[in-house]
Amino acid sequence: MIFIVTSYLLAIVNNKDQWHNNTINLMPEVKQTEKVISNVVIAETLNGLTSLFNGKQIRELYKILINTHRVYNETREIYENAIRIAVKYEGTIGYSDCTIIAIMEKLKIHEIVSFDEDFDN
Repeated sequence: MIFIVTSYLLAIVNNKDQWHNNTINLMPEVKQTEKVISNVVIAETLNGLTSLFNGKQIRELYKILINTHRVYNETREIYENAIRIAVKYEGTIGYSDCTIIAIMEKLKIHEIVSFDEDFDN
């Protein structure tokens, strides 16, 4: 299993994104494993695409995301663990990213596709 984050998803669909070529290179490897996203990632991704796509296109992208990825539904436990992680890193990692780390811990996922430096910690 591999966790997919917003920066990767945005770069896939936006050929002007600085990471677009990197996503193309990673796609064959990523396709071969079960991909996990969360509702937070879906919301961030769709919000990030509003300047590029209209409502109907956003709806189609949403359908693609939920049909090609395992979607983890966050729980209160995840949100509380995300706060624990935020405290551990003294607020240097955004809360959304902390929820991703909490989900990865819960599901014992050790791989992530991201261009976000927060996860380097």
